Amino acid sequence: MATMKRVPGPARTVLDKALKDLDAANVRVGWFASSKYPDKNQTPVAYVAAINEYGPHKRPFMQPTADKYEKEWADLMLVLSKRIITGKMTVEDALVAMGLRVGSDIQKTISTITEPPLSLITLMARKARYEGKPVTGKTIGEFAAEIKAKGEAAVRAEVAGISTKPLNETGYMLATTSFSVNMKPSETVETK
Repeated sequence: MATMKRVPGPARTVLDKALKDLDAANVRVGWFASSKYPDKNQTPVAYVAAINEYGPHKRPFMQPTADKYEKEWADLMLVLSKRIITGKMTVEDALVAMGLRVGSDIQKTISTITEPPLSLITLMARKARYEGKPVTGKTIGEFAAEIKAKGEAAVRAEVAGISTKPLNETGYMLATTSFSVNMKPSETVETK
């Protein structure tokens, strides 16, 4: 009786390397340390995003994006994985494609957020900033007193024309959405 010995061919070598590279690599999407608002405090965009995602006046956009696009992202990763395995694409290129797609989907979600509506105090603060005035804890208190003294209708008339769009006072959060691909070096799988 003859015995057969299986010898991995070049396709197996490519597959082993691709799997190792995929296992060691990752893509992160969001805002990184370099993304800061151009204000005097250099406020990190990630901080503002986290406040909106998890803070007291929630305007979540990350989790709703993941919930909405999870299946599409999985389907895309399947297509990209097949390209990696067949040698038509590198792991790094596939993760760049995923980063671009996920970032774009987050931006779409941010651009459609309308709830909860901005408070009148927030609109007054926006108007003050547009006029080049500083907004501090003291001025926020002054805005509250002004609303009480003048009434909401009068103050609403004063802030008419100020953008009421949440998450988009300056457009900076939308513009600085980015991604990072991290590739850990893998050992080369040699053909024997």
